[in-house]
Order: sequence, then C-alpha cells, then structure tokens
Amino acid sequence: WSFHQQKKWQSSSHKFIRLKQPLPPGRGIVITAPAPNGSGFDFYSLFFCPKYGIDEDPVCGSAHCALAAYWYEKLGKCDFVAYQFFQGDVGSWSLSQYAEFVDIHECHALSCVIPSYAAGRIQKLHILRITYCSSMKEVFEIKEINNINSTGCITNNSDPGSDTKVAIPRPRNSTMHKLPNLKAVEIDNCVSLEYIFTPSTLESLKTLQWLTITNCKALKVIVREDDEERTSTSSFKDVFLPQLKAIELRGLQNLEGFFLGTNIDFHLKLFDNVIIYTCPQMVAFTYSKWTAPRLKYMRTELGKHNVESGLSFHGTSMLQQTPSSSPDTISKWRTWVFNSLVECNYDQRDNESQTVVKFPKLREVDLRGLGSLKYIWKSNQWRKLEFPNLTRLSINWCKSLEYVFTCSMVGCVMQLQELHIQHCGKMKVVVKGEEEEEEDCGAKVSESVEFPCLKSLKLTNLLSLEAFSLGKEDFTFPSLDTLAITICPVISVFTKGCSNTPKLTEVERNYKSFNVEGDINSFIITEKDEQSESD
Repeated sequence: WSFHQQKKWQSSSHKFIRLKQPLPPGRGIVITAPAPNGSGFDFYSLFFCPKYGIDEDPVCGSAHCALAAYWYEKLGKCDFVAYQFFQGDVGSWSLSQYAEFVDIHECHALSCVIPSYAAGRIQKLHILRITYCSSMKEVFEIKEINNINSTGCITNNSDPGSDTKVAIPRPRNSTMHKLPNLKAVEIDNCVSLEYIFTPSTLESLKTLQWLTITNCKALKVIVREDDEERTSTSSFKDVFLPQLKAIELRGLQNLEGFFLGTNIDFHLKLFDNVIIYTCPQMVAFTYSKWTAPRLKYMRTELGKHNVESGLSFHGTSMLQQTPSSSPDTISKWRTWVFNSLVECNYDQRDNESQTVVKFPKLREVDLRGLGSLKYIWKSNQWRKLEFPNLTRLSINWCKSLEYVFTCSMVGCVMQLQELHIQHCGKMKVVVKGEEEEEEDCGAKVSESVEFPCLKSLKLTNLLSLEAFSLGKEDFTFPSLDTLAITICPVISVFTKGCSNTPKLTEVERNYKSFNVEGDINSFIITEKDEQSESD
C-alpha cells in the first residue's frame, strides 16, 4: 500500500460504504504506509471504526500503540514521528489527544513539539517533558512553514531529482495555543532551543505551576518577545499566571534572562521559588514589572538574593589592563556587585578566579563539606573584598582549609558576631599572622587586630589547631562573652601577642566550664601544663 494509493483512498467519497459492508472483525481497521523520504515522518495512517458509530477517527492514540509494534518490525526502531490523515479537519498530530503525560526523549528529527494547529487537540495534557532533542528549535510553534502552496499544503520534494511532491495539509490561520490543564514543563539537553515561550503562548497557560529548564546551551531567553511587540513601541500587556509556583534554571550557559523586554507586566499570585544555577551570562532575571506577593528571595549558586530591589544581578563587564601588560595579555574581567545578596552558601567553586566582588547586604556564610577549599577569601593590592554586614560565619568539614582570615582581612568583617569552626583537620590557626601574610601578598597590617562585635567563638574537632593566631599581633575582643574550645588536642596558646577579652568570664574546654581570671593565654597555658602533668 503506497503513499499515493493512500491519498487516493482518502479522497474517495465511498470509502465508508465499502467498510460497512461487511463489518471488519475487531474494533476497527487501520490503513498505514511508510512516509516518503524528506517528509519528516516515519509512517502515515488512517483509522476507521464504523462498528461504534465512528466513520473515521481523526486522531487515535490506541491505533498508534498497535502501529508502533508493527513498524518496529518493519523499520527496526522504537521512536517514531507519525502522521494520521483525516478527510475532515487537519489531523496531522502524532501525540494522543487524551494524553495527560507526554515524555519525548532523543527525537533528534523533531523541530517543534506542539505545532500551532495541534495545540487545541490535547486539552488533557498535564505534564510535558522533553529531553535530548538536539534539533528542536521551538516547543510551541508560533509560525507556519514558509513553503505553503495555493491549496494550503506544505510541499516538499521526496527526491531532489524528482518533480514528485509530498502534500501535507496545513490550516491557513494558526490558532492560539490553548493547553488549559498543563501544569509542568520540563526541558533538558535540547541544545538548539533558543527560547521557550512568547508572551502570547505563556499567558494561555493558566494552570502552569512548575517550569524546569536545564542544560540547553543555545537558550538565550525563556520568554521571547512576540514579533509585533518587537516592532511596536506602544504595545503593552499584562500576563497573568495565577498558578505558577516555581521556576528552576540550571546549566544554561548562554541564558541572558527570563524576559528582557520592558512592555510586559507579570502577575504571579502564588509564585514563591526561583532557582538559578550555572547561568554565567545572566545579568537580569527580567527588566519588566513583577507582581509576586509570595516571592521573597531568589536562589543562585552564590546564595539567597533579596528581590525587594528588583530581579537584576547588576553585572557589568569591563576590560582590565595593568600598566605592564601588552595588548596580547589583556583579559576581560567581570565585576559583580551583588547588592541583593543576603545569605551566602558556597559550594565547590573556583576560589582563584580574578573577580571583584562586593556583598553589602550579606549577613551569613555557611561553608560545609568543601574538601578542596584552601582559603575562603583573599585580598591583595589588586583586589579587596568587603563584607560590612556579615554577622555569622560557620565552617564545617573543610578538611584542606588551613586558616580562616589574614590579619588585613579582619578589617573587612567588622560586624562579625558569631564564628563557629568544626572538623577542619588541617587548620593550624584561625588568623594567619603578619609575617606570613606579607610574604604571600605584600599586604600591610597593623600591630593590633580587633574583632569589635565578635560575641561567640566556638572551635570544635580541630585536630591540628595550634592557636587562634601565631603572629606577633595583639588581639582585642571587646564583645566576646562565649568561648568554647573542644577536642583541639595540640592547642598550646590562644595568641602569641596579648589577648584582651574584657567581657569573657568563663571558657568551655572539652565540654567543661572554667572561670577565667586575667588573660585567656594564661588559662590555656595553665590548662595545658596540668594536662601534661596528669598524663
């Protein structure tokens, strides 16, 4: 049964009469044929079911279940793009109209998932998942293919050397995408995809709750402006997504933003979660106005950002050139000013990158399980880090970390109130002394170091810790009233210089409390001597 015979059969006005007399066995009859080369399909079909009062079914999912097994034997493949003919309205849609969950994987010939003429046929779709479709340009098709002939069909040469045409019916006017029950969209590793929605498509998804996009390297924006919006200076619209709760974006190397136009107002009643990881080109989530009363923070790999001042990262690029550098050695540096960052959660990152970073609103830093971390922050004559409102620093299980601060760095954390360090097996000191620091970076430090606001200092399971500092500097802790040193077996002195702790009256040492009289150094030395005598 050839494709052209199938087209001739489809055009016959007597086919229903022939099928009814006699009735075929089973539920109905399927007519199928291989698709011509260049059509973009694997096979074609028609389905007739007069026994149940259906002369011709325009889109039959159950028939395609049987056809998949049939064409597996013929073509030796498991994934198919199918086309079902229908004498009435256009029925060129390979997904079941009754599907609630659609999972498309490794369909490399697929250029779009939901054609404009088929969106209205899948009213029950709840979840759409697309993975590893390398040629996909669009998820929701927004324009017709250009080669439409006078009959409203797409023409395509089945053979470059032949005049034979393949005609696939297409409607004259595309209808608006309407997926009234779509709740979740997940897209992963679709490397040719440059955008997901237009505002017109997005605003029709009234039930959308979750959007997850990962590892799509060509993706530049999530929402692209409509064609008429690009050319119009007066068009302005509101987009309501009343059910949207969360957006997750990961591994999008060229993503510049969610939506970079300014003529859309987004209204998100339930929206409360934004996660953005490994999107290095993204400098703004959106420049448009957002109404999202539940959204308080936006999370990135750097931490938690306050959204009260907008959804922008305020990133700028610049060229940095030292006086001695030649044109060949000029490198592009990116300076980031995270005015909205309020909580920092470091992961395993390259801590040696040449960047300039300011954290004016950062209040807490929690470092856990960073086994390769050698230092937390580094200031020198070319770069200085400032954390003017950092109040709490917690470090756990950073086994390669040898110290926390340099003496010059202490001046950049003047508001620090809590410092808790645990299970850092190589840490010898908390503050590196002046001599080592000058040797490392040439920074100048004072002879006295002060932690003006530090109230609580807890050092636990630091098996190599010899002292808080072994430099010659004097230390002042005017606010310190809690000090706990637990399972630090080699500590022999708190600081080599003087330690002034006027508010400290009690020290916890190995889960026991001791009164402190005078200098903290005297207490540690005395306690060490008593332990040596008992041993």
